[in-house]
Amino acid sequence: MKIMNVVRKHGAKVGAGSVALAASAHSFADTAAAETAITAVGADVSTIGYAVLGVLVVAAGFKYMRRAL
Repeated sequence: MKIMNVVRKHGAKVGAGSVALAASAHSFADTAAAETAITAVGADVSTIGYAVLGVLVVAAGFKYMRRAL
């Protein structure tokens, strides 16, 4: 009886997950395009990261200058 409760509780989620996996199975074959897109986005992310780091450094420097005066 416990097993039936577990199946009743999680069965729809497992079914939906397997249908989604089966539907996207053909897209796993084209990994070159996905790899190119991820690499291109990686450059943008690093640029944004350096910009945020620069803003934090400027804010800390401004804070230290105000404290010194």
